[in-house]
Amino acid sequence: MQDLYQMFGADVQKEKTGTEIIVGNDPKISFTVARAGGDNKRYNELLTKLLAPYRRQLDLGTLSESVSKKIMIEVFCRTCLIGWIGVKNKEAVDVPYNVDSAMALMEELPDLYNYLWGEAQKLSNYRDETGELAKN
Repeated sequence: MQDLYQMFGADVQKEKTGTEIIVGNDPKISFTVARAGGDNKRYNELLTKLLAPYRRQLDLGTLSESVSKKIMIEVFCRTCLIGWIGVKNKEAVDVPYNVDSAMALMEELPDLYNYLWGEAQKLSNYRDETGELAKN
């Protein structure tokens, strides 16, 4: 029998330290992604800070999509994207993880950003081990 804690209980440590999202297996390409929200307080704090200068535009619905996207990529890369394995540039050279490289990659590959951003929001990626039954 399932209860709400099994269905919606999150591993607060995993929300902060991240979970591995594998996007390729031969060779292995993976990203360690912390939760966007939940117990990852850094996410909400940085989002609030970076959006503060644009509060009026947000209220009026006039914030440009390009500014909004740039802010969201920065917040994601600084607070959710923890690291990666197997990332190479166009010349097939390993790219070491750092925030600047991450932001450049997410801007260059917006579909990758959208995918990882979606994974950062999924409770199932940060589910408490006792919540495994809720997947069935």
